[in-house]
Amino acid sequence: MVMETLQIIKRPKKLEAFIFDLEGTLIETLEAYKMVFENAAENLRIPFKFNKKAFCELVDRGSSEEEILQNLVGKDLALRLMEEIKKISIKVFTQNTRVIDGVDYVFSEIKKRGLQIAIFTNMEYKLGSLKVYVPSVATIEKFVNVEVTRMDVKRKKPAPDGVFECCKRLGVPPEKCVVVGDSSVDIKAGKAAGALTVAVLSGVGNLENLKKEKPDAIIPSIKELVSLLDMDVTEWKKTLK
Repeated sequence: MVMETLQIIKRPKKLEAFIFDLEGTLIETLEAYKMVFENAAENLRIPFKFNKKAFCELVDRGSSEEEILQNLVGKDLALRLMEEIKKISIKVFTQNTRVIDGVDYVFSEIKKRGLQIAIFTNMEYKLGSLKVYVPSVATIEKFVNVEVTRMDVKRKKPAPDGVFECCKRLGVPPEKCVVVGDSSVDIKAGKAAGALTVAVLSGVGNLENLKKEKPDAIIPSIKELVSLLDMDVTEWKKTLK
């Protein structure tokens, strides 16, 4: 959905679009997963304690929900939990999901500079379906030009397929795009596509792991992305120190 017209100000050199990851970058879902997993386990009377560190490490590597559960509780229990999760996930997940502070401001600033915005997620859902349960999502959906989920591509992240699909729909070459994400697989996907990459420390990826992927910039929160908009991309490396 394309937002209303904004006054255009200085466009950063060489850039035409930003491609964002969703969970951990634009919306906070860590507590949602914790509650879904723990509620499902409680309903089945399965002993389970959410291991945040292990969960984040697995997501950072691009593991699916099923793969995460298998790692945490074993294959047999994971199958039982997955069935229960399907029954309760929408209500419990959305009750504990929120838009990360500052995303609407960042999107507005990007649009003021005449740039496009896309979302590429390894999840199956789009903002339109999520806002039914989380109304605040509407405050950022209006800025988004293109959304690509794992259902739209053959390979999920860290493969670059979704980045290429976003670029195709936007009509922009990858080298004029910036991929922004909170995990190692986000950065890998962006670099594999030939795009610039920005790692944000708001989600599952930690500083050490993200530095290993050699992004073009690392920022502590999504709000800090605005400061990069008025810098030449060659100066972004200052954020890596």
